[in-house]
Formats: sequence, C-alpha cells, structure tokens
Amino acid sequence: EGVRRGGPHQSIRLEPGRYAAVCFVYVPAEQTSSGTVELAITPRDAANSNLPGLSTKVVPQPGRWMAVATGGDIRAQINGKDVAGGLFLPIVDGFKPGEKVFIDDIALFRLGDIEK
Repeated sequence: EGVRRGGPHQSIRLEPGRYAAVCFVYVPAEQTSSGTVELAITPRDAANSNLPGLSTKVVPQPGRWMAVATGGDIRAQINGKDVAGGLFLPIVDGFKPGEKVFIDDIALFRLGDIEK
C-alpha cells in the first residue's frame, strides 16, 4: 500500500542460462485502478547498470489472484557488456494513494543452459 512505483528486489547471481520467474498478484474487488505489476529479471553489468532483461507486465483484475510469469535466455554478454549479476523484482506502478496490491509466492528458476 502506498507505493507509487517500485517494489521489493533481490540482487542475484546470473550465470548464462535459461530462466523463468512467476508470482501471483491480487487487488481488492472494490478497487478499480489501472495500476500495473511487472515481474522482471534485470541483468546488470560490473558498474551495476541495468541491461535489457526479461519481464512481463499485467493490470491485475480486481477480486481475483492472477499469475504473472516471465522467462527466457540470459547470455554472458548483452549489448557488448559482461553480465555481472542482476536484480529479481516485482515492479508496482500507477496505483493511487491508499490502493493496495498483494504479491505472493514469487519464485525464480534457472531452467538450464542455453542451447548453442
């Protein structure tokens, strides 16, 4: 409640490979916001600058839990920069003061190596 834009994040080690992430989001039935929740896996370079990553954005439907999932390949280099780590986070955006959004059962999975 009360988050204009942002959310909890965790710094993670990102080795090259195939990744998937999932979480569940809920807004109360009486809430008619057009706010969004984005689930993101964001690679970062050695200077902690964000590199293009993986994400999915949804507008939660009032009164029901929704699954949000994203996935794909993370390479050792992105745009000519070495991937040194990353962030895993849900990003809440566009909710009005006093509106609520619930995020639960968030998980990140490394599915395996990238096919060459």
